[in-house]
Amino acid sequence: MRTAAAVALIVLTGRALAYALVDDPLAHATGGPELPLIALISGALALAIAAAVLWLAALGVNERRLLEPRARAPRLRLTTLPRKAATHFTASALVFTVLESYLHARAGLGLHGLSCLLGPVHRDALPILASLAVIATALGAALDHVIAWMRRTIAALRRDRRPAPKRRAVPTFAYTASPGRAPSRPHGARGPPVVVA
Repeated sequence: MRTAAAVALIVLTGRALAYALVDDPLAHATGGPELPLIALISGALALAIAAAVLWLAALGVNERRLLEPRARAPRLRLTTLPRKAATHFTASALVFTVLESYLHARAGLGLHGLSCLLGPVHRDALPILASLAVIATALGAALDHVIAWMRRTIAALRRDRRPAPKRRAVPTFAYTASPGRAPSRPHGARGPPVVVA
């Protein structure tokens, strides 16, 4: 379920970014950024964001572990990240292709298939989808790491739960109502003022 949600976010974000980078036909000869430049920048940004996310998650869990030295911190499994990122990238590229083919067919442009990703219009989509897949994978790994620590903490809190102290009976005071006077309470709190209309 989480992979499907990640792929959907990757495709929608990648589609928006890819269309933002499409050359405008009225832009004369200037054109847009070249594909290698887009691939280099998006790859560098993806790796920097992924490293920052994983570092923050590991730092947060390590700081909590220092407060509780008896507990062992869960391991951050970095060896599975490339496989998961490749899975996210492959799935998002296929979903992007299906979505774009459907939209192009509805618009009367024909069914393009994979040539849509490799053609001039969406040539920027592949590096963007790959970068977003790396970021989504890092976010998922950081979330798993923090949740693994939280499970240990919540389990420890449940073990340490003590029964609540028994409540002592509070004496009730008898209210005396006099004609023309409000009921009096010896030590009760004052109620809100009465509005006379």
